[in-house]
Amino acid sequence: MQDCLANTGSSIISPAIIVVFLIGAALAILKADKRLRSMVVTTIISIGGMLLVYTGSAAYAAPVTTCPAHGSASQPDTTTGAQGSVQSTNVGLNDTPSNGAQFLLSSLILILPPNPLAGSTVSPDQKTITVPGEGVYIAGTSGIITFTPEPSFSGTTHGIIYSLKDTLGETVKNTYTPTVTATVVACADPASETRILDPITITEVYGISDNTIDNFIANSTNSPAIDPSAVDLDPTISGIQQTISHPSEGWSAVYNPATDQLTVSVTDWAIFYGVTGAGPLFSYTIAPVPNCTQPAGGNVNVFVIS
Repeated sequence: MQDCLANTGSSIISPAIIVVFLIGAALAILKADKRLRSMVVTTIISIGGMLLVYTGSAAYAAPVTTCPAHGSASQPDTTTGAQGSVQSTNVGLNDTPSNGAQFLLSSLILILPPNPLAGSTVSPDQKTITVPGEGVYIAGTSGIITFTPEPSFSGTTHGIIYSLKDTLGETVKNTYTPTVTATVVACADPASETRILDPITITEVYGISDNTIDNFIANSTNSPAIDPSAVDLDPTISGIQQTISHPSEGWSAVYNPATDQLTVSVTDWAIFYGVTGAGPLFSYTIAPVPNCTQPAGGNVNVFVIS
């Protein structure tokens, strides 16, 4: 933004002129006739006093401020939208250009915030910002910024900074921060929801390493239907584990959500037979549906035939 220029008044009569006047007056007094000396002194004092008073008043004149037409102002922009939905804001609606000026909407550019998310990029023309894991911002020629969130993103973004000029050369800057609300999949009737995982029994024949179970969760009693990607073979570890391995017990297991198949592989029969024998091999869970009950759990049982 342009700056105002403040100036103070200054003395019209320079102090140097006053000094010269006083020196000249002293010489005049010395050279004057004794009869005229009193008149000369009185005249000099009168003139000098007027000069000092005039100069002093001029030196303390009030400041004079000269400014171009100002008055520009801006407000931060925020929007809220559903997960996966495009959001937009017209930054000129709550910003004000300079007095008598108009915004140049085509001048809208985007700037990264002071602490951007790692990997964020700005296009060479500063019209597009891409924030990994959050979404893409685009500055249009009509003063509108659009934000397209990543499909999986929800929450408040890190935001960006925008800059907009007006016809008097003033520039306003502020922030745009979108918020994405998560899509919630609610149970149709939570009271009637059922989560029962039937026990799975594997009969292992000694020496045959792999045993595949078809329809691992399809035969269980579940309402609403279970999402195969929610099957967790090891609830003791954070996140969804669809592959587990226990070399100290001589076995591993893999669940394929695309085919709903569980494959148990024996990697060391001597260890496996001695440790496992007959009984539960491991427990598994199904992650809960949002707004529904706690996750269901079940066991995989193994019987070994020698």
